[in-house]
Amino acid sequence: MDQGGYYIYAVGGDTGRYDAVADKCSTGTRALIEPLYLNMITNPDAEDFEDIVVACFERHGGIDETISGDDLERYLQASTDGDPLPFEVDPDVFDSCMSNPQN
Repeated sequence: MDQGGYYIYAVGGDTGRYDAVADKCSTGTRALIEPLYLNMITNPDAEDFEDIVVACFERHGGIDETISGDDLERYLQASTDGDPLPFEVDPDVFDSCMSNPQN
């Protein structure tokens, strides 16, 4: 799957050594830089995330009805409780827009 314009980690070599130091090292490096980088890539104008996701759905023709960002937020919360989304969205468009609404 496309990673939405950002990166993923791959550990080569001794994963045990990596696991032993990864959390300690990330505190002053990756844990500070990664969220900033990700926000700059996925939401450079600091807009409401759900609003830009809905705009991405519409831009890619992944949804047939009009919903707001607030609607999407409520629907996603309900879906984590086991309720299905009350609208149809193309699965590829959904994944792409949720990972990077700037796509």
